[in-house]
Amino acid sequence: MVLRKGVILNRLKKIFSVCDIDKLVISNAISGCQDANFKYLTDFTSGLFEGDYLIADRNGIKLFCYPLEYETAIKQSSKDIDVVRIDSWDKMRDSLINELHNQRTGVNGGYLPLNTYTLLKNISSETPLDISKSLMDARITKDEYEIRRIKKACKLTKAAIKETMTLLRKNVTEKNIAEKFAEILVEKGADSTSFESIVCFGKNASQPHHSPDMTKLKNGDFVLIDVGAKVDNYCSDITRTILFGKGNDYKKKEEMVDLVLATQNLAIKSIRPGELAKSIHSLAESNINSYAGGIYKGKFIHSLGHSLGLEVHDGGGLGSYSDIKLADNMVFTVEPGIYIEGFGGVRFEDDIVIRKNGTEVL
Repeated sequence: MVLRKGVILNRLKKIFSVCDIDKLVISNAISGCQDANFKYLTDFTSGLFEGDYLIADRNGIKLFCYPLEYETAIKQSSKDIDVVRIDSWDKMRDSLINELHNQRTGVNGGYLPLNTYTLLKNISSETPLDISKSLMDARITKDEYEIRRIKKACKLTKAAIKETMTLLRKNVTEKNIAEKFAEILVEKGADSTSFESIVCFGKNASQPHHSPDMTKLKNGDFVLIDVGAKVDNYCSDITRTILFGKGNDYKKKEEMVDLVLATQNLAIKSIRPGELAKSIHSLAESNINSYAGGIYKGKFIHSLGHSLGLEVHDGGGLGSYSDIKLADNMVFTVEPGIYIEGFGGVRFEDDIVIRKNGTEVL
């Protein structure tokens, strides 16, 4: 889908309004790893654009593109993007010199390849300015195009989780469930998973980033599934925890599930424009730490959530360190958890967008 005229200009306005630069340069590495800001400013959903250069100013975008993906760029371009075919490295260098000589240039310093930085430094009399924070600040507030895509990714993820849960039976492995989820998700219409799926059985659920292995499911186990979909570049990130049957310590495990769900609900209801991100984390952490005289104190070991968008971790977070002032159209995960080494863990995660009067669960 090509964005309606003006959407890209609005995104450029958000960036240039807080940066004292003339031109923004986004370069993709030869390795095929694409800068998320390239996707943000082009909305391209196809193509690698290795070694190509995006040059933006307040009025639009010029994409210097090698023949390999020139046709791919033309087919996806909006009226705000001028695609220029470049046939050789010499012509690329000359085009960059022409475009950037004596310009104040901004770059994404957190991603920029060293050879590109060196080239840009030699072209201009001024050292390129790292505006990576400004880029992330612009992306943390989503437009309705972005929110619709995240919402679709969430819908597909929830449906795939529901179907995957029906496949749980004794002796099935974590790896098998992770593989089945990915198959089901794509069958339902997602482009891919948004990250390597996390599937944990039993005591493995005490590890927030456990990689699925050949652990077999047993009666009474925790089952923690943390998964996401990618739809037109945008990500979802959702976690569910259930108990598989009534084994040993069922009441203790059920108590953990109930507490985490109650904490998530409390946090979501407390999120609204104007609140500080760290205050929401503190509220959730306090709710867990104070429960039943502190039996779970210190067992919530990560941030309450993170920004979500083109990347699964798309900038700032809902953590104890975060001074982000929450605002309309910011999208975050909300994912409290309790983890007990050698016993297991519980996490529930949903994706929300902040609205004027509170939150919308996507």
